[in-house]
Amino acid sequence: MAPILPVIEQSNVRLPIAAQSLAPEARVVPASFDGPALAPNLPITDETELSELGLPCGISVTATAMPAAMVALDVTAPCRADAFVTIIHSGLEITSSTDALGLLTLD
Repeated sequence: MAPILPVIEQSNVRLPIAAQSLAPEARVVPASFDGPALAPNLPITDETELSELGLPCGISVTATAMPAAMVALDVTAPCRADAFVTIIHSGLEITSSTDALGLLTLD
């Protein structure tokens, strides 16, 4: 049986983080793409070419919005195992690499 907790009718607790922004001068600016995305010059692989595991050699990138302005990024490149990947966004640069199967997951 769960313990019985007291009921608080009124509280004088103030939560300044919830009440105001940590950086009032910060603005949210939606991302826009005025031109084509630039990609480094990589050897071209045929879409019908298959990896050693029989997967198509195409590259797939998925970005999913997460809480607290975070992003989960998944890169699938079966024919590019152990390849360096650099993500550049608004002055932030992250370099990582795909694994032995050509997968990269950043959360």
